[in-house]
Amino acid sequence: MTVDWRPVTAGLLSAAAARSPDETIHAARAAIEADPAAPLDLTGLAAIAGYSTHHFVRRFARVVGQTPGRYQTSKRMELARHLLETTDLDVTAVCGAVGYASLGSFSDAFARAHGRPPTAWRRRMAALAGLRPRTAPVPSCYAHRHVDPEELRNLGEAVAEAAP
Repeated sequence: MTVDWRPVTAGLLSAAAARSPDETIHAARAAIEADPAAPLDLTGLAAIAGYSTHHFVRRFARVVGQTPGRYQTSKRMELARHLLETTDLDVTAVCGAVGYASLGSFSDAFARAHGRPPTAWRRRMAALAGLRPRTAPVPSCYAHRHVDPEELRNLGEAVAEAAP
């Protein structure tokens, strides 16, 4: 016995055909932009667009110019740059806020996207803005444990004088 699937698939195909292929990809792109820190769910994004996972990735890359994973990474790096420039969050907090569990992976991705690691980026942006860097040259937990308090005060004064 042969089953005729045309009546069943006709409803599915007509719903997908109601939107242009670019509109469905842009809907998936908007989902990535809405929460770039969320884990990438290719199956869910493909369902939004009405494609299989493999076809979705190819179509997304054709329409957007990047694969979904690379697009999400670029959005995460834009958000990270914004947080580093506009907040006092430490790099570890920014790492978590943009969806990375590994500080090393985040720092590598940031350096690839912006040409320097996050801490160096923040220092450079502060220098360009005429501000003192927000981060100490020596981690405070190390300094308080291993440096005499008087030496620490002298170090703070020396850093303040050396800042542009």
